Amino acid sequence: MRNVETERQKTRVGAKNFSPLRRWKTVLGVLMLVNLLLGPATQAAETPPLTLVMAHPTPGQIRNIVALRAAGLLSAEPFRLIGVFHEDENTDYAPSRKLVETERLDWVEFVVIRGPENRDDAVAGGGWETDFQRLFARSHGILFTGGSDLLPSTYGQSHLLLTDADNPARNRFELSFMRYLVGDPRREDRQSRLESETDFPVLAVCLGAQTLNVALGGTLWQDIPFQVYGVRTAEEVLALGPDRVHSSRYLAMLNPGVDDLLPAFHFIRWLDEGDWLRRLPAAARPVAILSNHHQAIAEVAADLVVVARSLDGRVVEAVAHRRYSNVLGVQFHPEVAALYQAHPLFRPAPGEEPGLSLAQVLSRRPGSRRFHEQLWRWFSSAMQNTRRRRLSDPDPAIKNASRAIPNRFGLLFSRISPIISANMRQLDGRRTVEEHYAIEQGARDISRHFLFCH
Repeated sequence: MRNVETERQKTRVGAKNFSPLRRWKTVLGVLMLVNLLLGPATQAAETPPLTLVMAHPTPGQIRNIVALRAAGLLSAEPFRLIGVFHEDENTDYAPSRKLVETERLDWVEFVVIRGPENRDDAVAGGGWETDFQRLFARSHGILFTGGSDLLPSTYGQSHLLLTDADNPARNRFELSFMRYLVGDPRREDRQSRLESETDFPVLAVCLGAQTLNVALGGTLWQDIPFQVYGVRTAEEVLALGPDRVHSSRYLAMLNPGVDDLLPAFHFIRWLDEGDWLRRLPAAARPVAILSNHHQAIAEVAADLVVVARSLDGRVVEAVAHRRYSNVLGVQFHPEVAALYQAHPLFRPAPGEEPGLSLAQVLSRRPGSRRFHEQLWRWFSSAMQNTRRRRLSDPDPAIKNASRAIPNRFGLLFSRISPIISANMRQLDGRRTVEEHYAIEQGARDISRHFLFCH
């Protein structure tokens, strides 16, 4: 009898010691084991999340994607963002990882491309082709973002004093990735990846559009004011009028320390090329866009066609691929989060009080907001069509290259793991991490980054 009572006491003690924290850890471990054992068997049956690969995943660019999803312009269904960059880039991505951690963006991940980066790599795809294959297989669309200038040597020119090419590793990596996708006219023996998926969507923004043109053999104007308009000072640029001012930098130069001035907006004219006016009917009349570049496409690559120009016709504002129906390069910035938020953070002019939002600027220019919405809905729809086509008619090469399409248990695990982690932190007596930025501060930080990133 004494032995039975002793066993009961041990059982009670064991149950008492099996704390809520330990129970959560046990559940987590079981889910991981189930995912490991049963994942491969259910992999083919699971619809993968809509997946976007984005180059140069800075905090501002990640927040842009968050804002586009919140505005309903990118799919709100299960979604995955893969931020990709080369390890030698002159960019610190630790703040991006911190942002994802503190705001619990469990649908964001990072892929770091490693290895040598010499001139031959940028021409031939380098040692990164396996990485590119896997990224392409996992993605349903690819976004190339803005940034500092391309190295002039990549398009056969000497380096002008006004050119600020401070991230050569990024230039070489993104040129290589772009050539993997759309081809390299200097390498006729290499087939472009999009030859097998001609409707795969690629959106190249600002520097991305310039990278697209250079990858295919085109060239750039290294400075629009100097080379296109023949002016040399900030005052002369501003005197040209708003539709010839392509960057916020000139007004900022004359107002140092004022970081909430309204960015540069100007109108563009969309051309009747291909079926782009059918996809973007709001562009049938001139539309206003947010502009922040001092370089632009000069000689257009043979595989590209100009689909939009500035009102005076002197600056290329958008190019499209002649064969790949969903490859588009835009010189302006449709991705900036503040365009879709009603925060009145900006001064309409120097000396005035803040009280204007970028969303208001678009709304006051007929058709401009609708044009931006149509642009993102085209891109989102093209991504969905890519996923639908791949599920109905899978390409063996893509299936073999993909290593991370989630299965049912993996998707379940990814959705509940943040809840489990939060409970574990609370039960373990640790405080959760505060939000990294408030909404308005986040929008302001985006605008500061945007104004001075070129």
